[in-house]
Amino acid sequence: MCEGCGCGSEKLVHGTISRIGQPWGTEELVSKSHGYTIKRYTIKQGASPDAHTHERETHTFYLVSGLVKLEAGTHVDELVEDFLHAGETAEISAGQIHRLTAIHDSVVIEIAAASSALGACHHTHEQEDGTVVTHSH
Repeated sequence: MCEGCGCGSEKLVHGTISRIGQPWGTEELVSKSHGYTIKRYTIKQGASPDAHTHERETHTFYLVSGLVKLEAGTHVDELVEDFLHAGETAEISAGQIHRLTAIHDSVVIEIAAASSALGACHHTHEQEDGTVVTHSH
């Protein structure tokens, strides 16, 4: 029996969702395992995380609710834009610069799949002031 909440499940494993407040909304870490991460983003209308890239991860976005503008490309000054409606998905290849901007308050599920054959993941983004920052994990 589950000792976490007394729900009676014989095999259910309970975890805690990590929630981080961001200037553009909230970021929730739903699951992280070898090779993938699942996050839930709540993005406020008109807000946007910085344009960024992941050199060794492919991202799939699933829009649960709202409407977002998705910009993607190989150079931050030449991003191609499209719109993602509720129920639609989009895939961003490793190394592709991308940014989501909420047209309406939006909820997005992100599934990031890393290739262990490529080594550590490097996350690079350009801040609003033009500064480029790189993190490794």
